[in-house]
Amino acid sequence: MSLLLGTALVACSQQEPPLPGERLDLREPFLPEGAQVEPTRVDKLALRAPAVNAEWTHRNGSAQHLIRHPALGRSLSRVWSVGIGAGNSRKNAITASPVIGGGRVYSIDSDGSLRAFSLTGQSVWTRDLTPPNEKKGEVSGGGVVYANGVLAITTGHGEVILADATTGNIRWRHQMNGAISSDPLIVGDVVVAVARNNVAIGLNISNGRLLWQQLSPGDTSGIAGAGAPAAAGKLAVLPFASGEIVGAVTSNGLRAWSTTVTGSNKGQARNLVSDISGDPVIDGTTLYVANQSGRLAALDRRSGDRLWTAKDGSYSPVWPAGGAVFMITDSFAVKRLNASDGSEVWSAELPNFKAERDRRKKATYAYFGPVLAGGQLWVAGSDGLLRSYNPADGTLTGTVDIPGGAASQPAIAGGKFYIFSANGQLHAYQ
Repeated sequence: MSLLLGTALVACSQQEPPLPGERLDLREPFLPEGAQVEPTRVDKLALRAPAVNAEWTHRNGSAQHLIRHPALGRSLSRVWSVGIGAGNSRKNAITASPVIGGGRVYSIDSDGSLRAFSLTGQSVWTRDLTPPNEKKGEVSGGGVVYANGVLAITTGHGEVILADATTGNIRWRHQMNGAISSDPLIVGDVVVAVARNNVAIGLNISNGRLLWQQLSPGDTSGIAGAGAPAAAGKLAVLPFASGEIVGAVTSNGLRAWSTTVTGSNKGQARNLVSDISGDPVIDGTTLYVANQSGRLAALDRRSGDRLWTAKDGSYSPVWPAGGAVFMITDSFAVKRLNASDGSEVWSAELPNFKAERDRRKKATYAYFGPVLAGGQLWVAGSDGLLRSYNPADGTLTGTVDIPGGAASQPAIAGGKFYIFSANGQLHAYQ
C-alpha cells in the first residue's frame, strides 16, 4: 500500500508541459472578429408635458387610478404639516391616502376620524366615523374618495358612508358585514366597495340603497390597504382577496369577464396570501394589476385577456406613462418596464430591513408610489425619505425628509405634494 501511495504522489508532483497555442480569457464572451458587446439598452421615454391638476379624487388621482403627468417642482421643500389624528400603532394603521377636491384636503386616521383641511393646512371640520355602540379605535382600515361635493368612505367596521364634503355631515351609511381595508370608488351615480370577505357591492349614491352585489369564491385572507376598485367607461374593475379580478357593468353589476392573478416567487411567507395588493390601474384599453406575492399582469380591460405577466409583485398601483410602466416591487426595488411586453428596462434597489440591535431582520420598510410628476419619479418611504429618480434611466436625483416616515400613497394637486406620515401628520411639499 505504501509503495502504491508513493508512486501516486510522485506522479502528481510531475508537471505536464504547457500546451502550445494562443491563450484566451475565459471571462470574455466569444464574439466574431470585429464584433462588440452591446451596451445595456435604455429605451427612449416619450412623456407629455406636465400640467397643473386641481384635484386628486382617488388613489393615483382618478377613478382609473391614473392621472397624466401632474406638474410639480423638481426640488421640493416641506411648506407645512398638520396633525390628522392617530398615527400607526401596534394595533392600528393608516390605510387611507390624501384626497383633494373642492379646495380641501381630506384624511382618515388610524382610529377612524375623518378630517378636512384647507390647502394651507388649517383644520375645517372633523367627524368620528365610529358606528354607534362600537368603541373608537378598535379597528382600522378603509379609505376616502371625492366626487362632485361628496365623500365616499369605507371603514374597518364594514361600513360604506357618504358625507357632505363641505360640512362633513353624514348623508347615509351602509353595512357590508365584512371588514373593508381598501378605498371605495365613485363612478357616476354609483358607489362601489369591496370587502375582505370577497363581496363587492354597488350603491345608489343618492340614498345608499343596494343596486347590485358580486361574490368571489376562494381564500378570504387579505391585507390592510388592499387594492381598490377602479372604473373606466361602463365597466368597474373589482379586485378580490381571492386573487380574482372581475370586470362588471357599473350600473347593474353584471359580469363582463373574470380572471385571476396567480403565481409567486418562492421562499416568501407572503406567497400564502393571494390578495390583490396593487390597485388596478386603467390606461386606455390596458389594465394593470398586481398581487403581493410576485406577479404583475397587463390585461385587456374590455375582455380580461392576458397581454403579459411580469414576475414582480407590488403593494402599490403602478404608473404607466410614455410607453413605460413604473412600479415598486415586492422585493424592494423601483423598476421601469416596457409597457409593450413587461420586460425590464432598469431597476434601482431600495433599503430593505430596518436596523436592529440584535442583527435579526425583524421589520422591513414600506414604500409608496411611484408617482410621475414634474418630470421625475417620486417614491416615499417609511424610512423617512422622499426619493426622486430620473424616469429614463433610474438615476437617483434627490431626497427630502419625511418626518415620521411615509404611511400613505402620495397625492399631488396645484403643484403641491401631500402625504401622511406614520406619526399622524399630513405633510405638504412644494
